[in-house]
This record gives sequence, structure tokens and C-alpha cells, in this order.
Amino acid sequence: MTLEKLKGPGQLVPILATRIGYQVDYEIHFPIFEREPGRHPTPNHPCASKCRVRSAHDHMIPDGRYFVHVGVGQIHQVKSIGQKVHYFATR
Repeated sequence: MTLEKLKGPGQLVPILATRIGYQVDYEIHFPIFEREPGRHPTPNHPCASKCRVRSAHDHMIPDGRYFVHVGVGQIHQVKSIGQKVHYFATR
């Protein structure tokens, strides 16, 4: 099993409609499971083996559910609990 690593700058936005957004640096690792011979392995995006989201300006991120906007059309759902971030899904 290998890992696909996504990392870089993004924006963290609460799921509930607020006007708050955080500029963050994120790092998400997805396992890639081997497939049939002759086919390329594909990432398993419903689960992540590691998820790290840090404020780009050292702000504290309150507990709650968030969307991480990492690029055009790429949105990941995470939950912050006690300064740890848990990965939920890709949209």
C-alpha cells in the first residue's frame, strides 16, 4: 500500500453558514490500494490515514465541522476536536 499526499495552502470554512474563514496549511494522506495487474492504483478518498490542518497565521481553530477548500472543485470535510483534526470525506 502506498500513500497519495495532498498538501498546501487552503481555506477552512465552517459548515454552518458564517462569514468566518481561516487561511490554513493542510496535509492529508490517502491510502492507495493496489488493483488488478495492468490497471493504475487509485486513491481511496473516503478514508485518510493522516490529516493535519494548521492555521497559516497561528490562530486557534475552534472545535467543530469544517470544509477545507484546497483548489478549484476540491473540498474535503473535516472535524476539529481538541486541536486535532479528523478527516470525513471528499466532495
